[in-house]
Amino acid sequence: MKDKKPSGRGGGAVSALAAGSCSLLLALLFGAGPPSRGQEGGGSAPPAKKGRGGEVHGSVYADFGKAGAVPLPGFAVSLRDAEGRVVTARTDAQGRFLFRRQPPGKYRLALAPGWATPDSVAVEVGAATAYVPPLAVRPRLSDVKDSPQGMLRGHVRLDGGSPWFADEFFGVMQTAAVSVTGEGVARRAVLANARGEFVVVGLPRADLVVTARLVQRRRGEEYGWTDWRPLDKGRLASTKVSRERFDKEGVADLSPLVLPDRRPEFVSVTATVNDEKVDSVRPGTTVICPVRMSEASGKDIQFTWKVPGYNKTSNENTFTWKVPERQGMQSVYVLASSNQGGFALGHVRFAIADKAVPGAAPGPLPPETNKDSFLTRKQPGSAAIATNYYQAVDPQKKRETLGAWWTVNGFNPKNGTAKGEKHAAYLNDNDLGSGRDMHILKVGANVAGYVTNYGNFDQDPLNADLAEAAKVETSGATVCMEYSPIEGKARAQGPIVKFFVYETGDPKAKRLLAADLDGNGPKFVPNLCLNCHGGDYSVPDQEIPAFEDINMGASFREFDLTTYKFPRPNTPKNNPARAKPSVAEQQVFKELNDLIDESKPTKAIRDLLAGWYPNKKPPQDPTWSPPGWNDKTEPKKKQLYDTVVAKSCRTCHVALAEGRNWTTFDQFQQYRLFIKGDVCNEPSSMPHAKVTFKNFWSGAPSRADELKKFEVPGWPAIGKCP
Repeated sequence: MKDKKPSGRGGGAVSALAAGSCSLLLALLFGAGPPSRGQEGGGSAPPAKKGRGGEVHGSVYADFGKAGAVPLPGFAVSLRDAEGRVVTARTDAQGRFLFRRQPPGKYRLALAPGWATPDSVAVEVGAATAYVPPLAVRPRLSDVKDSPQGMLRGHVRLDGGSPWFADEFFGVMQTAAVSVTGEGVARRAVLANARGEFVVVGLPRADLVVTARLVQRRRGEEYGWTDWRPLDKGRLASTKVSRERFDKEGVADLSPLVLPDRRPEFVSVTATVNDEKVDSVRPGTTVICPVRMSEASGKDIQFTWKVPGYNKTSNENTFTWKVPERQGMQSVYVLASSNQGGFALGHVRFAIADKAVPGAAPGPLPPETNKDSFLTRKQPGSAAIATNYYQAVDPQKKRETLGAWWTVNGFNPKNGTAKGEKHAAYLNDNDLGSGRDMHILKVGANVAGYVTNYGNFDQDPLNADLAEAAKVETSGATVCMEYSPIEGKARAQGPIVKFFVYETGDPKAKRLLAADLDGNGPKFVPNLCLNCHGGDYSVPDQEIPAFEDINMGASFREFDLTTYKFPRPNTPKNNPARAKPSVAEQQVFKELNDLIDESKPTKAIRDLLAGWYPNKKPPQDPTWSPPGWNDKTEPKKKQLYDTVVAKSCRTCHVALAEGRNWTTFDQFQQYRLFIKGDVCNEPSSMPHAKVTFKNFWSGAPSRADELKKFEVPGWPAIGKCP
């Protein structure tokens, strides 16, 4: 496939928030001037060379020493090649930036003026993504003689938490914009980050007025996120800052700016047939889903209903739908909005079965205040991105149902079994919390695996029993992976890892563009999968990806027996035997891990597998740690790896590229200020899988507390958070 010309979005350089948005926001809301040429997608890209290189990723934060670090959104970053051509990007709400695939070569990365920034950073682009270590910047407070500059630092709060909200399935993203005005002061504006924090630099130490308001962007039907728009000009929070408020360093710390609204609260979302609440319905039945909200939510609530895989939406307070002619669990989702900044996501789950299945649908999961952080660390997805991805990895349309995928990959198209497959059922107690019915088969050089989810995403040990029973009527989403070439392509263009997601375990189940794998709402393929399988994918909505784009560098994942519960039917859920694999289970998981190794995962995963099985046979040895953590002069490093990193971070980081796979303490240390921010701020964004997050924060002892207490030379204890 020929290289594509640079897109109209900055010739390959964009921020994770869509190009042009931040500068246009400032002009729209606060009268700021237009963006300078080259910013937010206006720059020219280096011309394409033979072969496509990798992406460039990194992050920027304001370093306040003991006061912590603040990720900076909307921060301009530029990448210059050896011939002087420049592309630009801006950071997202987590302070992260990316440059889409750049031609191979040597570059210099530079940061926005107005800050005390590091010198430009050398970056070499090859075939894989280049990760730049976190870049710390500090405000310049005394640049102007006899007119020292100042800085404002503060928070915006909505209903007790951050105003940040993002839901890619419903296509809405929200944050706060903060403006600063004063007599004789040029108007300044910034975006708050995902934690609601903001920093404004380059201000005179004068009497000022600081105003916060909510801004949103909605995903268009065809192309990307639209520009930031003010939600309601009347919904403001404002405070005055006197010149005396600035300390001797020129910093003014503000009290929180509290926006006057609250999030709606669901009392219930139910499925009914003939006005009777139901847990299961027959295929083809018409279901009506009513919603009840709390009195505190108010009356002016707007609703949007959606069903994954079906072009069915509604804006009423009830939803009517004729369910499909297949079996398995089904969820219907509703987004409630106060139209003043408050959002809440609800859903109802029920079984579609040929005969009644009383109690089949597990109860709803409790709401999560930081739901926006889970499984969203890659780029925001969309239906268009997922559609184009599937077109690229399945150009001959051979895999549009689960049964068709089974056929292509050597499984029985009726029941998904195969001679020579390796199969296991278990509960993943440190990832998604659901029961998992896992099948992997190797045919020639190709490796194909699929896993069907059972039960709720709640760590209930009985979910493992559901997975072992594998009844289609109680099956949830089925995730399929292949390590194989693309049909119709030369073998030189493969094999690669590919992802497909289906509604349920029924062979008639449709392929989904988005799936809910944690109870917090659907996210789109393939970035949903890359959160824990590694790799990078940032193709714009309107582009059909090239082979280099779909060759994402993702990996099949290892089976870590210390994080599982095993099926023990007819025994209590707290039976100790559920946490200890039998000899037979040790053997089958060794065989499954051998197949993972055959799929050519990252070196970090292969090293982990070799360390677990030093004699190339079971049982698995969970005490292994990478050499980069085994410092005999500082045994606390290995202790930290064993108690925190292996249990809470390795879950996803081992699949990431070199530099962020936490295979050495030095890597981990480079991100210390970001790690401190995640430990000390709410809502935290790490760990970014919900069950892993819960285990990290709520374990006994808390792994967060273990991390706070850790101290070695070069890593002072985080201790009590500021």
